[in-house]
Amino acid sequence: MELILNPYEGIGNIKIGMTKDEISTILNIIPETFEKSEGEFVDDFKMMHVYYNDQHKSIAFEIFPEIEVKFKGINLTKNKIEIVKKAFEKYPNPKAVIVVHLYRS
Repeated sequence: MELILNPYEGIGNIKIGMTKDEISTILNIIPETFEKSEGEFVDDFKMMHVYYNDQHKSIAFEIFPEIEVKFKGINLTKNKIEIVKKAFEKYPNPKAVIVVHLYRS
């Protein structure tokens, strides 16, 4: 599966601010909720973990290596971190742009 990163919006059809049910409908997966750290509950959609705010709206996505995430034609999951960082240099706050935490083992 390939997802396109849209800065400040989300990845593919999955947007920041969506609920668990909305994401579940898009992915056609019923997630398993677990406590990742004390008081922090996360949904496991098998290909990604989704984090939520207090209003149960998505705020971050942790994508697993089998999913390709692309931004401006650059494969973020397969390239070296230096190349990935360079792709985001134009943004005033690159940490805010990168809504996807790319899981690397």
